[in-house]
Amino acid sequence: MHNNMTSSPRPAPANPGGQWDSKGAPLNYMNDLLQFRIEMANNLADHSNPLQSIYVVDTNVARMFLTSKGEAPNVNPFPSGKRDYSEDFWRATVGITAEYIFSRSLPGQKGYPVYIEQGHAQELLGYRHALFADAEKYQSHKFLRSLEADLSSAVSSSLKDIQDNRDKPEILRQILESDVPELITRFELDNLAAAMQLDRLTREELIRPLSLSTYMNQKLLNPPDEDVEEWIDVLSAYNSSRAGRRTPKALKTDARCLAIIFALNEYCLSNNIPARYLFVTTDHKIPAAVALYLDRKNLPFEKDFVRRFSQFVPILNFQDMPNFVSRSQVTFELIRAVDSLLAFPSQNRGDKYTMTLYRDALSVRQHIEDFEMIKRKLEERDAPRLKRLEAAWRRWTDENLAHLVRPSVGADVSQAYRLWVEMARNAVGLNVELLLQHNGARLAQIKFLISSLASLGTDRDAIGSAFVRYQEGLLRQLDRNHMEWLAISFLSGGDIAQDDRPRRAPYTFLFCRPDEALEVNYVDTLLESETKAGAARLSALFGNDSVPYHWRALLTAHMAYRLNQWDAATEHSLRALDVIPKPQGGIGGEAAANPGPDYIYYIEALFFNAVCRRFQANALYGAMDQDRLDDRAAGDSGAMHAIECMAAQLHEVLEKAEKTHEEILEHETNTLIRARSLSELATLLLTKFLIIQLSGRKISFLQDRAGETEDEEEFFYKAMVNLQEAFSLLPHASPPARYAQQYEMVRTAVRTQCCANLLSGTLMLNVFGLERGYLDWPIIDMAVSELSDPAQGHHKILPPHVLLEIELYHWFQKRYADNMVPPCGDLLGKIDALLKEHLSSGEVITALDAEMLKYYARAVAEKD
Repeated sequence: MHNNMTSSPRPAPANPGGQWDSKGAPLNYMNDLLQFRIEMANNLADHSNPLQSIYVVDTNVARMFLTSKGEAPNVNPFPSGKRDYSEDFWRATVGITAEYIFSRSLPGQKGYPVYIEQGHAQELLGYRHALFADAEKYQSHKFLRSLEADLSSAVSSSLKDIQDNRDKPEILRQILESDVPELITRFELDNLAAAMQLDRLTREELIRPLSLSTYMNQKLLNPPDEDVEEWIDVLSAYNSSRAGRRTPKALKTDARCLAIIFALNEYCLSNNIPARYLFVTTDHKIPAAVALYLDRKNLPFEKDFVRRFSQFVPILNFQDMPNFVSRSQVTFELIRAVDSLLAFPSQNRGDKYTMTLYRDALSVRQHIEDFEMIKRKLEERDAPRLKRLEAAWRRWTDENLAHLVRPSVGADVSQAYRLWVEMARNAVGLNVELLLQHNGARLAQIKFLISSLASLGTDRDAIGSAFVRYQEGLLRQLDRNHMEWLAISFLSGGDIAQDDRPRRAPYTFLFCRPDEALEVNYVDTLLESETKAGAARLSALFGNDSVPYHWRALLTAHMAYRLNQWDAATEHSLRALDVIPKPQGGIGGEAAANPGPDYIYYIEALFFNAVCRRFQANALYGAMDQDRLDDRAAGDSGAMHAIECMAAQLHEVLEKAEKTHEEILEHETNTLIRARSLSELATLLLTKFLIIQLSGRKISFLQDRAGETEDEEEFFYKAMVNLQEAFSLLPHASPPARYAQQYEMVRTAVRTQCCANLLSGTLMLNVFGLERGYLDWPIIDMAVSELSDPAQGHHKILPPHVLLEIELYHWFQKRYADNMVPPCGDLLGKIDALLKEHLSSGEVITALDAEMLKYYARAVAEKD
């Protein structure tokens, strides 16, 4: 299985722009982004989990329900940015989030209250002493009447504004975003409000002792001392004085609670109880400690039971809270805006993806904390050592965070922070009803305001749409920033020009308007440019409002593609497909007869995305090395779980790519486009065939809807038929109108891919013992002759393993023709040398091609 222009990997560019911001703003932003992405992953997982979720809260969560004073940092998704916590909307965010957590409507909660462990309940009772000073005032009806009077004029003013503008949703959005949070937080009178909230907790039974939960028993309620000690040990790793050291008593309380919840979840799992316990906390050290515990025990990430308080903020629960929006894709767009910079695909990657996020986040945060701590000690008295430290810090980021995007110094991180704050503010305005309920359920004026908002009737839909539109506009701005930073990070500073080895990625995306220059030559020229000049060109392009969004997305995707960054290429080609108008009547309709730019872009982006998915599949197979497959077969549960997660993703990637080609082939009539899809689909089918053959059926992921494993030989036969058809079509192929300039390059690329895969398929016939009679041997001979002909120049563009396969083909043909075994020592030596180069350099060829070469070598040696 081959790509027509294949081979050398492109290392991730080291520190684009050449310098780091000395204050570490880009790295701090990446840390914030990683933490936020973990909250997103947990949120999605919790909504889709079929088990009942039973929530247990830490003392600090219960305290935030009582008062928002001083708690704003716990609801800021991006704490490294500049912020003004005196703003009303931050305190409003705390109130909304706390109300949501205690609302009995969390994902999977099914109307149950939250619970609290005995030790944390004792800590909560300690807060009652701080409320006693206002006890007399709290009982005073005179005081409450006075408060009602003060509220009356303010509420009347807000109601008048709402009624006067009920037909102007954009103005109503602004009123609800700014006026109502200011009104409510004005009357949150610290201890009085806390006392009222504490009364609500007990009177409305919003919280219960954990000992009363459905599946608790006495044995689970009293965990063994050794279990508690183990959790104390894990928590101690994050018990630094800089972050706020726990007392031994508090440390033991937390450890005991974690031991109980972990045991409860193990009990439910072993007894097939359809429930799980989740622990909600504001303490960022506890999620880190639990991740460390799972890592030490080699446990799958699905056993993680901690949720940070910030997972429940309005910006991440845009439509799940009781508000004006019934349906919205804003949450998913938010995820994609984040993933576009992290260069991860936005589809759910399950266990492997989320655990990678956790490890990245922990690594980044610890690195930042260590750096800042040492820097503070040095900056006033030892400038030379500080300079050396900063240099070492840059080296560490390059070596350990190569898979993350690192914005250049010129990237305006502060602008991104401002956009996040504005989105958070907009999400608060959307959920003011929950805020009103939280802060004034016992006050008649507040109740009246709640009922007035509820009575807006059909106008609520228009208001909800205004909130969604505004959020989408902010997201598009943020997405533009992220896409620009990612593209700039791909600039290689001449690295492409210095590397004359063939590309792994085939020339595919070429049908475009020449004046837009979105083609291979343009992308290569950009990647070969001096970094500062290239960054300036990209910034000008991305900052130009007249440049279409899909053009930016496709440029970013193609830059990633040329650098073998398959996840980023796949993600951004999907983003382009989201906005390119899908042809009316579908592919091959009237639009195909006289294709305009949108039709061509749609077809090209669709095909390009399918190619990227195939490369993703190759990378996934490489991650599932043979040793881990053997461990899985031997019953290693940790290896088995990891393989199953990757296999599920591999199946999804291959299936989506195959369906894309089938859609094109079903409707598209242009001969060249059909030949190109036939050739690429054949390559994909050979990938499926090889994965099953080389894994010895230890990966059982290729299943139809009935759950029956497909016959891998069918993949092979279909692939060879497609290749022969594509090869036959190419002489008759013609380019779409107006695209003759790119035709010859596309035709040559497709023909080379067909020849290489016909050659590869013929070798597979020999080594896997498949039927030989059905192949069109004249076409096979023609393909191999074309690859072997020096005049064709293929030896300059073919990767080394294809050149080896040409020799293998001639070796097998000679064996069959002469009925004797030709000498093979030189051939085996070349295979061994290429495999050694592959191992030493990381990825001269794909893992799948390397495994196939080993198979060839064994087949040749056995016949010697």
